[in-house]
Amino acid sequence: MYNRYSIAYFGRKWLAMNRIQCYLLFGLTCLFGCGTINEASKQKLDAGRYQLKGLGQRQYFTHAADDTITLYPVSKQAIGWVADTAKAGVVHLLSTQAKASKRIVFLKQQLTFDILSILLKYRPATEGFPNQLTTNFNAAGYLGYKTDRYILTYGRNPLGQYSRVIRHFAYSFGAFAGLGAPEITPSVTHDSVQIDYYGVALTTGIGGMLSVGSLTFGLGLGFDHLLDKNHKLWIYNGKPWLGLTVGLSFF
Repeated sequence: MYNRYSIAYFGRKWLAMNRIQCYLLFGLTCLFGCGTINEASKQKLDAGRYQLKGLGQRQYFTHAADDTITLYPVSKQAIGWVADTAKAGVVHLLSTQAKASKRIVFLKQQLTFDILSILLKYRPATEGFPNQLTTNFNAAGYLGYKTDRYILTYGRNPLGQYSRVIRHFAYSFGAFAGLGAPEITPSVTHDSVQIDYYGVALTTGIGGMLSVGSLTFGLGLGFDHLLDKNHKLWIYNGKPWLGLTVGLSFF
């Protein structure tokens, strides 16, 4: 017959095993993921409104075909964005001319929503307790303002042709909110709680993210608020931490 202490013991064992699996997964990602990230950075330029770096605030609607990108100047009118098809420009993606090697940067700004996991949290020393680096479970939603950069360059092949390469990355700043599972022990409650357990905490904060393809990495400044009766006893309740985040961008 299991009592609450044996259940807590097996619970800690289960979480420890999952933590080891997370470390292994993270290590494998670092070891084998560089090629995947490099491929993810090579993106097709989707149709949409973009600014061209160096051409002021003017925006263009782009339409990409197999060997060209057509640029239509757009303006905001009462009915919405309208393209001036009479002033279309064309960027050739395959050319024998050396001038085709000019670098072009397309910029796009929009809201983004990501699902984040906070891999590591650094908690400064507090109330006589030393600095802490924790890896407890955390998941959060992130809403930010993102700038996408599509960089079009050309590479020359042995036939003397310049073929295009489009690389994409994005950066954003925003706020996140979610849930965490901090470990509550006597040592972090001034010996007021005599059992060890994993609590449920509301996690909020702000962060800066870098996206390569649909993968998102970043840093966050956050706060945890324990959602049970021991919240006033937990020494980290409402105090700031710095975290390393990884996530998946949905738009």
